[in-house]
Amino acid sequence: WLDSYAPGREVAPVPNDTSITEFRRLNVAAQQAVDRSEELFERQKQFIGNASHELQTPLAVLGGRMEYLLDCADLDEETTGEIIQMRRTLDHIVRLNKTLLLLTKIDNGQFPESTDIDLVPLVEERKALYDDIYGEHKIRCRLHLPGTFSVRMDESLCSILVSNLIKNAYLHSADGAAVDIRIEGNVLTVINDGVSPLDE
Repeated sequence: WLDSYAPGREVAPVPNDTSITEFRRLNVAAQQAVDRSEELFERQKQFIGNASHELQTPLAVLGGRMEYLLDCADLDEETTGEIIQMRRTLDHIVRLNKTLLLLTKIDNGQFPESTDIDLVPLVEERKALYDDIYGEHKIRCRLHLPGTFSVRMDESLCSILVSNLIKNAYLHSADGAAVDIRIEGNVLTVINDGVSPLDE
């Protein structure tokens, strides 16, 4: 019975047809533990969904204010650069929040819709992001991309997939190593030396 249990998935009650008192108590305790686990799992899902939804507006406001600052004519080059870096970081947080919303929808049976997505600008944007985040490690990321490359899938899932592929290539590369990202035919390939994870 325990092997068939997973949080969020319907499972039959713990069988309790034994006449041995100790076993009956053990079965009752197991059922109570599962019930508590299910309750906590549902609360966690609800919290993540609510928090992600509530974060959308303040994140959008922050983005708008940064755009306003960038439009000011009296900014020096250094300040402009700092605001741009802040905007990139904010964009990353916005994407994470969208991912949480998407996962909540999937958990609730609200499956995403597919759309046409050009991977080339997405790959270029993620490369710039991780070049900035892992800049101290001097990783050389080389792009071999066509002008456009469209796929049809959910936008948020596509963003997660591309981000994870590129991020893992950076994480699992030694200082000064090379990462090659190429699109050939219908295949996106991310290759690294795979010598030493940066997060260890």
